[in-house]
Amino acid sequence: MLLLELGVCGDDWDYFCVSSNLSAENKTQMWIPESLAHGFIVLIGAAEVLYKSTDYWLPEHERCIAWDDENLAITGLIHGKTVLSTKDTQERLFAEAELFS
Repeated sequence: MLLLELGVCGDDWDYFCVSSNLSAENKTQMWIPESLAHGFIVLIGAAEVLYKSTDYWLPEHERCIAWDDENLAITGLIHGKTVLSTKDTQERLFAEAELFS
């Protein structure tokens, strides 16, 4: 599984991408600060993803950014057919995303 994280650079909203290959074998975990956009792609047949959070999860607070947004330039990491969840088909471009502070 490859985890992607988007965040803020300096005082202006911008993006950067951090990725890490997480697996049962390498036992790697990643901390994602509150309000940072993040996503993952499963590179094998199936994966189990566990989240710990600082507060209750509420679906009405969730937002979705298009993984294939040309401005993010992360499509080179993804090869082959993509299967998206229902919520991921309702994504927005990064430039149109709601920002939280």
